[in-house]
Amino acid sequence: MAFVKMCFRGLAALALLAAFAAAIADIARSIANQALTLEPLGLTWRTWHPSSLQQAEFGVQQYVSPDAWYTVVTPVLLLPTAAVLAGLALAFYLIGHRYRRPRVAIAR
Repeated sequence: MAFVKMCFRGLAALALLAAFAAAIADIARSIANQALTLEPLGLTWRTWHPSSLQQAEFGVQQYVSPDAWYTVVTPVLLLPTAAVLAGLALAFYLIGHRYRRPRVAIAR
């Protein structure tokens, strides 16, 4: 169980690093355009690996529901990449968080 939690904490660190990289890219793009420019996750995904985006769309429509792609996934793909990755990092961190019992001293 400790190994699984450690893996989730590692995934959280990687997702947070990717979120920072996406935020820095958005900042650089905004400075170059002299206007706030946030790249949506769908555009980032299509730029980096378009065939996997098409496969994901096919898989969701085929195995989950034809409407699930448009009602659930598409709104997420329209969100800024940095925000989605930061949310994913938070989710991974909360899954992998180690809860420690507080030490309580009993007075005698």
